[in-house]
Amino acid sequence: MPPEEQHPDRPNGVNTWLVIPYFDGDVGRKGIERPVPADKGVSWVCPSIFVDDKPGNTEFRRGVPLRVALAVANWGAGILPAAALVRLWWSDPTLAFATATAIGQTTLIVPTGSAPVRTGDFRVTIPEGASPHVCLLAQVSAPLDGAANVPDPHSDRHWAQLNLVEVSTVAADGTVVLPVLVANPFPEPRRSAVAIESMLQEHAEQLGRQRGQDIRPGAAAEMEVHDAEGEDGRLTELGPHETRRVEVTLRLSDPPQHGAPQGFVLSQRLIAQDEETELTGTLAILVAPN
Repeated sequence: MPPEEQHPDRPNGVNTWLVIPYFDGDVGRKGIERPVPADKGVSWVCPSIFVDDKPGNTEFRRGVPLRVALAVANWGAGILPAAALVRLWWSDPTLAFATATAIGQTTLIVPTGSAPVRTGDFRVTIPEGASPHVCLLAQVSAPLDGAANVPDPHSDRHWAQLNLVEVSTVAADGTVVLPVLVANPFPEPRRSAVAIESMLQEHAEQLGRQRGQDIRPGAAAEMEVHDAEGEDGRLTELGPHETRRVEVTLRLSDPPQHGAPQGFVLSQRLIAQDEETELTGTLAILVAPN
């Protein structure tokens, strides 16, 4: 159903209110549907991003062509449809989307108050030399409903994210090593804080349904983060618009020996000089027996 007429995030009589839906009835209001409620979805698996015709499909193989599409809804109060601009990118695993490779863009006519409208397919091949864990990023905007320049799938209805995962395998000593980009998309310096936690049970179940396999929240893990100079990257200073490649090492206390992969979530928060923190990105990590 459309947003309430007087909701502060939707001024009275607004004509265009575009949303990339994460669940049925997703209207994209701050404090209600954004950030995405944990019991209804998760920012890193948007079912409105279709991969090879499957909503929220997270599986891929480097070097093999993919078909990618996006579904968009318009909950505006106007009677005229919106001419929406849809843009798609893929990125190496990054916690702030400061660097991304364009897949393509298209315009889409989206009527108000109707079911989401889907674009045609874009074709993209993630190259062989890319990371085994990449992200798809989507943005929708319109002349009367612009999107923020800083990607924010976690909190902004104009943005959405879908992790594509080739499952990482754990070494015999319980370690997993992942290359990741930390980044500051803002024009002033920020401190970057990287953290790891077990995937929530409901998120593991949702991801498992979409992948057609059993996925369990990860056991406890210790994390090391090092940059190219070997410096500790868990808490580090980033300059304006700086991107830094780091290596994340997880040491699992109870690594999977067989059966279901374990799920973890890697996150980055940026800390301003006034100590205010802002979540800039999350990545899901699946660890399977070798």
